[in-house]
Amino acid sequence: MGTATFVDSNAASFIQRLAYRDEPSAQLLEFCKAMSNYFPIDELSRINPYLYLWEAQRDKGARTVTGVRQTMAALHAIKLIQGPLDAHWGQTFRAHYRGEAEAHADQFLMEFYRDMDYTGQLIENQVDLVEAMLTRTKIIEYSSQKSSQSKMEALVQFMHEELSTLMLRELIVCADILCRGGLSQLSQKLHALHDKPAPLSSLRNCAWDLHLLRSMDSMSNSSNDASLGEFYVANLITFDRDLADTLRLAELRAFALHRSSSMYFPIYNESLASWLGARVGERRMSGLSDILSEEGANLRASRRSHNYIRELLEEDRRRLIDLLAHKKPGHA
Repeated sequence: MGTATFVDSNAASFIQRLAYRDEPSAQLLEFCKAMSNYFPIDELSRINPYLYLWEAQRDKGARTVTGVRQTMAALHAIKLIQGPLDAHWGQTFRAHYRGEAEAHADQFLMEFYRDMDYTGQLIENQVDLVEAMLTRTKIIEYSSQKSSQSKMEALVQFMHEELSTLMLRELIVCADILCRGGLSQLSQKLHALHDKPAPLSSLRNCAWDLHLLRSMDSMSNSSNDASLGEFYVANLITFDRDLADTLRLAELRAFALHRSSSMYFPIYNESLASWLGARVGERRMSGLSDILSEEGANLRASRRSHNYIRELLEEDRRRLIDLLAHKKPGHA
């Protein structure tokens, strides 16, 4: 067993600003102090940057790329300076290590962006899947006056029949939306989607947050060698309440990892059958039993197609925008 410590874009930006700002704010110093207090320096020195990079590469603009370069330099400097993340750390970086750290960042990013030319679309495809789930959830919420149990049944049917994927953490998050649980900031944010100036962008950002957690799960299975069976327990440094609430809402109890492949299966604190039964009711649950069976899983795997999911997402985006337009005040 090993560990891997990741940072999201929020936490990474704090380290970047500490490195490059001559006069860091008190709030910035407080965030960085918290990281130093909770994580030993040897763990911070081994931060895995890929979750941050996968999210940041969405924007190839000059300003964003400059920020990514500075962030990668700052992360690399942690192992060079070997001291707490405070104002003195930033002064030391700028005075002695900036050139070396930026040269390292340039080499790393050259290889990263080259590799992303081949793998970037695979990541976007996965985010599309999560966004399709969130988008259809909002369509079901806005277009139906039926009970939350009926809406949950419709969502599970959508996952089985159209997405051909049963995503458990995402289902738990979407249940908080449809059942008005109010247990996560993400679901509360999406309750006010009709008031957002760019609702589709808000959905995409939420999909990226959920994809980040899904990526952490997938990287837990690190070896295809049956004789080793290596795996990692992932840590995430984040100050984002959306992510923190989601981790608590869908808390893991265990992980099943396939020894001879990279397959993984998260096991949550509550069994899917009992959790779902409490939200759809006994009568509807009996109608969903085939979906939760091995045959249902095999059927979904046999017909899964990203091209179809992309077309479905584009159509659902248009449907959602029409529904949101009718929710605007003063609409006839």
